[in-house]
Amino acid sequence: MTDFVLVAGAWLGAWEQIARIVNGATPHPGATVAELLRSDRWELIHMDTGHWPMFSEPRELARVLHESASRP
Repeated sequence: MTDFVLVAGAWLGAWEQIARIVNGATPHPGATVAELLRSDRWELIHMDTGHWPMFSEPRELARVLHESASRP
């Protein structure tokens, strides 16, 4: 019986930590980012890559970054 109480207590502690993190979290900035991308300062580049373009398309990524940094 004691083991069950310890496990239950550990779960309770974990849920309290999760609640504290969620309640203190900043909302997702999705709408804000989407609004920023509509401005003239940003250009959305589509690359046919996976999650790591620096490995799958390093030259294309370097070209895009170079062009972006070269703009006034």
